Amino acid sequence: MSRSWSPEEDRMLLRWVTQCRQLGMSRADTFASVADRLDRSESVCFSRWKVLSKEAAKAQARQPNSSTLQERIRRLEEKLEANQNEMKKLMEENRKTREEMRFFEIMLLEEYRILISLLDKKNPKPRLHRL
Repeated sequence: MSRSWSPEEDRMLLRWVTQCRQLGMSRADTFASVADRLDRSESVCFSRWKVLSKEAAKAQARQPNSSTLQERIRRLEEKLEANQNEMKKLMEENRKTREEMRFFEIMLLEEYRILISLLDKKNPKPRLHRL
């Protein structure tokens, strides 16, 4: 049974494999060199490297890169701007609706005044509400 891997050995394994690949070494030569440096067998180094590579890939997939974050920020800013524009439109519509409502309230009061004056000929200028 082989000895367990220390965090430092994991870092060295990953660093040396990356360096060997950048130099264009074959997989066999890479793991022969790394195994010699770590005093382990090539197959054990390769197996550990596969485990570490999968873990690193999963960790990287969970963390969005800066371009993904920038794209998300851009989309959120667009949504924010669209929402702000919609809010302005709704506020203007609300203002116009209130003006119209006030107009119709005045018209309704006038209609009531006329109705009361028709019903009560004795009092030609009755007042229901003060404007």
